[in-house]
This record gives sequence, structure tokens and C-alpha cells, in this order.
Amino acid sequence: MLSESQERMLVVVAKGMEAKASAICAKWDVPFTLIGEVTDDGVITVSRHGNVVAQLPAASLVLGGGAPVYVRGQQRPAYLEMTLSPIDHGPTLHENECTELLERLLAQPTIASKRWIFEQYDSQVMTNTVQRSGGDAAVIRIKEQPGKAVAVTTDCNSRYVYLNPYRGAMIAVAEAARNCACVGAVPVGVTNCLNFGNPYDPEVYWQFAEAIRGMGDACRAFDTPVTGGNVSFHNESQNHAVFPTPTIGMLGVIDDVQQTVGAAFTAEHQPVWMLGPQRSDLGGSEYLKMTKGVIRGDAPQFDLAEEVALQKALIEGIRKGYVSAAHDCAEGGLLVALAEMTFARGVGASVSIPFEHHAGHLFGEGQSRVVVEVHPEHVDAMRSLCASHGVPVTELGVTQDSSLAVDGLVHRDVAALRSIYESALPTVLAREYHS
Repeated sequence: MLSESQERMLVVVAKGMEAKASAICAKWDVPFTLIGEVTDDGVITVSRHGNVVAQLPAASLVLGGGAPVYVRGQQRPAYLEMTLSPIDHGPTLHENECTELLERLLAQPTIASKRWIFEQYDSQVMTNTVQRSGGDAAVIRIKEQPGKAVAVTTDCNSRYVYLNPYRGAMIAVAEAARNCACVGAVPVGVTNCLNFGNPYDPEVYWQFAEAIRGMGDACRAFDTPVTGGNVSFHNESQNHAVFPTPTIGMLGVIDDVQQTVGAAFTAEHQPVWMLGPQRSDLGGSEYLKMTKGVIRGDAPQFDLAEEVALQKALIEGIRKGYVSAAHDCAEGGLLVALAEMTFARGVGASVSIPFEHHAGHLFGEGQSRVVVEVHPEHVDAMRSLCASHGVPVTELGVTQDSSLAVDGLVHRDVAALRSIYESALPTVLAREYHS
């Protein structure tokens, strides 16, 4: 009765339906055991081998007695008065400093390659994994339905939720959905893992309530029901709670597995575009944390209608064969996204950033943006498609041999940047282990 072993669920079955419930469980190879029945005496009685081993009032198992309290006292956290100070665009950058910042960002554990971790596990999943060169979501074929596949991903930026729980949670849902869209999958459902501090702290409960509100609004906008999940409270030390972290797991559906793309540039001389609005947003960014050592500002500006339009245009463009690679702009901003697209295949790019070259435009984490590689013969069709959805298009340049050249800002071999990106996490973990 006290064991915390996993993969178990307690269910109450309508009387007379036991055989049907057992048959459903048998179909899915799930053990099904009858352990007792509901009574009306308000007492929990536990017996073993015919002997009563525990008996106590049911209400005594609920903190304070009576039914659980789902709506508790809430209070806007005092720290927001300090963190919500305005954040400017940052300095105008030139090649040497911009290159140095890009390399430093690629080495940050939040951004750096996680290959050292995931390759220690079964990344092929019974040989059903479709894309080995990487994408924003994993694509897994369904053997029983030839041609069909699903995309799965998880996402959450806890800094955004810390700065603005409502907007940050919406962004968590949107980024998970965007990851699916970037491989050509239609987002259809959500699971979650909600991690917060002590819910009896009114400030923590306010964070929780606002995050749930944001998740709900975003899930309704994407038409992605929450099919399950879990809540983990009391994640805190003696001094402070963890950042509120409502991690979102998103499932997407792919009708034709041949109509999927990865996040890597595929060939030379292909147009490179950015889809979505360009904004300077350094609040809560990796750049700000790395250069100033602070988490300040507001979560990035976010508009659900813009995000939904972007994802619809992107999915349609991929399924019509107009787009050959797609990668969302997330941690680290536009230049990090461009660099990451060069790593898997070693194909570089020659681009020009048609905005002011300040840090907010180059490394800001503005939402609802995706970098795409477009088939040259479908340029006009893709432009018309984006216009029909009201999605802005910024033409950045073209793919090229094996270097990343950003006019006036960066000129580095892809191999050198990838080495920084791939070696950062193993280096940090080795240092921590030996220390």
C-alpha cells in the first residue's frame, strides 16, 4: 500500500463492468487486479490474508481533513517588481565581438549539443526513428500504418515562466507545437510535467495558477487537448523554489512520412528565409544571462494568432514540397539558429541580416520565427503561401559550401563552430566529475 513503484493507476470501475475493463487491459497487455470496493462508511480498511492490517478514517488522509483544496491563496510575487525592469536592445555588434558571442552561446549548456546524453540511450526506438540527422522533433514511423508517422517533442523555457508565468507557459506550448510543425507534423495533443515549489506559498500558487491559465489558452488556440501529465510540487531548497517549469510534451501527426524535413541545410545554393515577425527581445534570454549574469525583463512578446498562422503556413509549405529544412528560433536567437542548421550535414550559408545589428536582433529570443531552406523552384509559391496566411518573410541569403558567413558579423568554418557546440557539454561534465 505504501510502495511508490511506477506505471500503476488506481481506477474505480462501474459495478458489473469488471469483465469489460479486464478485456480492455488484456488487449494492451496491462495487468488488471481487483483489490477492493468503495464503501459508504467513511473508513479505509486494508486486509491481508483475511486479517485486517490497517483501518482508519478516510478524511484523516487528506491534509487538514475534508476534500482537497484546489484554489488556494494567491499573491503576485514580490520579485517581479525587480525583474520586470525594461531591457534595451543591447550594443551594436561588429564581426569580432559578434563571432565571440556566438561561440560563447553555442557552448552554453542550455544551447550546446545534448548528444553526449541521448546517444547513451536507445535513440532508434525499435528501429522506428525516421530522422537520424536531427530535427526539431523526433519523427517515429508507425509500422502498423505504412506511410504514417508521429512527431514527439518536449519544451519549456523556465526563465520565461519565472518572469511572466502566464505568457511563459503559453510560449512553452507554442514552442512544443512549433517543433512539431518544423518537421511537417500537425500538433494534436499535449502531456505535461509541471514542476513548482510549495503550493502553500501564495506566490508559488500564483505562479502555478497563471501558468495553467496560459497553458489552457494556448492549448485551445492550437486545438491540442491535454491528455495527461503530472504535477510535482515542493521542489525547493531552504532558500528558494525552483523556477516554475511547466514542461510540455507535444504529439504531432504526419500523414505521409516522406513529407517531412529536418533542421539541417541540405544542399548548396538554396534560398534561406526567416518566416515570422522580427522583434528585438532580450528579456529572459540566454544572451542576457551569459553577458550580465541576470534574468531580467519580461518574457518575449507573444501573439497566439501570429503563432497559429506561422505554423499553418509552415506545415503546408513542407507538405507541398516547398521547404526542405526548418528550424525554429529559440534559445540564442537568430544567429544561433542559423549556426545550428549548418551542423548536421556541414552545409554552410551566406546571409545578410537586414536589421540593425544590435544584440537584440541578433541574439534576442523573439517568438514565432522559423528559419527555412526553400527549394529554388518553389520560391514564388512559398512566398504566396506565406502571404495568404499573413506571415512575414525575410530573405536572408543562400546556403553555401562549409562556412557560415553573416555579412559584417560572422565568418567561420562550420566545423569550428560545430566543435564548440558538440564538445561543450562533455567538457563541463568531465570537469564537474573530476572536481
